Amino acid sequence: MTTSRRSAPRQPVPLGSERNRPLHFAGRRAELCKLADYLAYIREHNDPSGGMALVSGVQGIGKTQLLNEFVRRAMQRDSTVRHVAFTATELPADPYELVREVTEGLAVGAKEKVERAAMLSNWIKDVSIPGVAKVAVRHNERKVTALLKRTRQAGWWDGKAAVVTVDEIQTVDRQSRRSLKILHEGLHGCPIMLVGAGLQHAPAVLSMSHRLATGEVDGNAISRFAMHLTLASLAAADAEEAIAKGVLAACGAELPTVGLHRLAEASNGFPQHIHGYIAAAIDAARDVGLGNADAFLRRALARGDENRIAYYDSRLMSMRWPGFIRDLAVAMANRGGEIDWADAERELAPLLPADVSARSVIESAIEKGILSRDAFGCLSFGIPSFLDYLLTRPRRRS
Repeated sequence: MTTSRRSAPRQPVPLGSERNRPLHFAGRRAELCKLADYLAYIREHNDPSGGMALVSGVQGIGKTQLLNEFVRRAMQRDSTVRHVAFTATELPADPYELVREVTEGLAVGAKEKVERAAMLSNWIKDVSIPGVAKVAVRHNERKVTALLKRTRQAGWWDGKAAVVTVDEIQTVDRQSRRSLKILHEGLHGCPIMLVGAGLQHAPAVLSMSHRLATGEVDGNAISRFAMHLTLASLAAADAEEAIAKGVLAACGAELPTVGLHRLAEASNGFPQHIHGYIAAAIDAARDVGLGNADAFLRRALARGDENRIAYYDSRLMSMRWPGFIRDLAVAMANRGGEIDWADAERELAPLLPADVSARSVIESAIEKGILSRDAFGCLSFGIPSFLDYLLTRPRRRS
């Protein structure tokens, strides 16, 4: 990438956090294409029965940004696509509320919205069971499919489609998972695309069965997906594009070529780190300017490194018993950077207090996005530089 302009940076525009929409979205072309193709299929055939599209990966890998960029592009291409966004904790367990929120934006004008709200209320009454309280009916998952079918038969979906996104999907509770399962099964025949985003253990959480107080097994587990996109770090060229165009958008100045390469390399292509190095480059451009390339690069790299280390420490402090993760990191490094789950437990068990299990430490590290587990039970750090960082830290106990 050539950089011809060396204009002095203007007052930077706000960058936002790593969870906000980036100033420039780079990479993820294959993932965006797959999601767009699936939406096109659902629209063409009114067939959402293939199920949810799941996006997973460690914290900071850019799952939420990918969802937002996919939705933004879909709505930009076609104004008839609407977006319904939930987090797992916001997903309604009440069928009436779920259908209302999914269909709310399909009406045009205040009059039509009022009419459709009245129709939906009447349909709830129509499916009431004699002698059974309405609240019991509202928690019968079969009614969601019936209600959505009625909206389709009434023409609410003519020429329209919806993308329903559920973020932090690994936190979905048992009641809300019932609603998720209905949207996932797609038996209603409405052009609704369900996209979930969660940490790397989200598939295991969704496929887990729960035993109810009555002794029955909750049947709302989800184990198969229309597609499962596991996000990795960005390629070097995409990382450079994100940093170069992010800084240009923020302060109107291009980075020196050498500085751009060094910042992208330091980020390891990890989106959260990329955000941190963009913030650092903006600060350095404002404080020391771009005229002295060496001073700029030293300042930008130093602040970017500080941002990266602060992220690692925040992840460690979010888990239980973080002090023992370094011991596990050493064991991993001795095995080439990964370790079998059983071996990890054996390494940790002698080091832990009697009331702390090695399994609970490992599960906490996975839950907080520190460790990743593959399909064969092998553990590794989803961010390789995280492992390097831990190996340089002094041993500390929790």
